[in-house]
Amino acid sequence: MTRIGKTLVASVALAAMLLSAAAAAGDGFDRALSLASEGRHADARRLLGPLLESEPGDPQLRLLDGILQMQEGRRDEAIAVFSGLAREYPDMFEAHNNLAVAYVEEGRLEEARAILAAILERSPSAAVYRNLGDIYVQLARRAFSLGRGVGGTAGDGDQGRDAGAELMHARDAAGSTSGAATAATREGGGDPDTLPAEPQRSVAALAEFCVATGEFSDMAAVEEARQWFRARGAGSAQVARGSRETVRSYRVYLPPLESRSSAREKMREVQEQGVHDIAVVLSGALRNAVSLGVYAREANAKRRMAQLEGLGYAPVLEPNTREVAAYATIEARVGGSYDSLSDAWASRFPDQTVRQVDCD
Repeated sequence: MTRIGKTLVASVALAAMLLSAAAAAGDGFDRALSLASEGRHADARRLLGPLLESEPGDPQLRLLDGILQMQEGRRDEAIAVFSGLAREYPDMFEAHNNLAVAYVEEGRLEEARAILAAILERSPSAAVYRNLGDIYVQLARRAFSLGRGVGGTAGDGDQGRDAGAELMHARDAAGSTSGAATAATREGGGDPDTLPAEPQRSVAALAEFCVATGEFSDMAAVEEARQWFRARGAGSAQVARGSRETVRSYRVYLPPLESRSSAREKMREVQEQGVHDIAVVLSGALRNAVSLGVYAREANAKRRMAQLEGLGYAPVLEPNTREVAAYATIEARVGGSYDSLSDAWASRFPDQTVRQVDCD
């Protein structure tokens, strides 16, 4: 299997996992997918077989069946599965992606290129850009080999230059992806002596964006969300932990006096002004202060403040706080379409928000 084949099949297996909720097979499907990702094809097949018998039309079960057939070396059968899914579900990214993989393994590079280019027209994806770049690299190598053959057999300088021009055309084609081939070469897929070094910037990098989540109070859910991002090809998914103090109530008081007797005298003075529900604080940091009430709502505390200030006093409003459970947020760098990711996130984590942010 070529490098592009390995990359695409692995990424599609993960994509299928994200969509496994659509399969009524439930835990059996998830277990079969896990076994397949571990390379335990026979075990995965034993689980998948009964599921396919009970639900032969389920697209996710069929997709996993095709992936297993690819891994088992039954390429023709896999192509039939992926082709059928691609016809029935034109927007099913995984079916088209795997079909391109199968075509690459058969040397049908132009057909694979056309499939990936069509995917990109509907939804930009960093992974697809990289895979398309790999195909252009292979096309360039093919043209280079043909060019060397023409130049070597003829022994004519002009024909040798023609071969060089043919290679240049192949390089131009590779460059038309705005650097995807260059990105693939840096990853080890190309020969730096025969493949183009320009342009410097890859489309895959340009297609990346960063997102941040809302606050999770459940640490298990945080890890689940982090793995969700990684399964969607996130280059990084950093978790930040913190805690927050929440206001429980608001206290209004007159600052502590030098003695309890002074505090009581102040309290009686205020009461004579028609202010009720007050008391002297007997202990703690506010010992000998005159309490004017504790309020659940800040608006009520401010009304009490205004009443005392109107009588010439200088009360203090102080929030009472309590520390709540720790929370966590996630920042991830992903590729593709933000709208697509946002929709998928809302379906998987409806109680949490995800927003696009500037990448550091």
